[in-house]
Amino acid sequence: AERFALPADVPARLPAGREVVLGVRPEGIALAHAPSEAMRPMQVHLIEPLGAYDIVDLRLGDGTLKARTPSGFVRAPGERVWARLDPVQVHFFDAATGAALARGGAHG
Repeated sequence: AERFALPADVPARLPAGREVVLGVRPEGIALAHAPSEAMRPMQVHLIEPLGAYDIVDLRLGDGTLKARTPSGFVRAPGERVWARLDPVQVHFFDAATGAALARGGAHG
């Protein structure tokens, strides 16, 4: 299973027994070249250069997580990086209905 650290009270704010979908914009994902607290290793799949910044696709199970980085931060596909979700920018949705649920941050 893919795991990221989120605030401890998030599970209590989600519906019990329901499948939820996590949503986060590329700006809500921090990348680093070395491990640090609350970061998990991931492999870069694709780099999309967009001038001053890049959108970096990371493999996440069978899916993709997109992160925004400064231009050239990641040098090539296949590179290993460490990722962390910004809990303030994490959103949850009901998988069956698409309805917005609790936000990840304490102010959600």
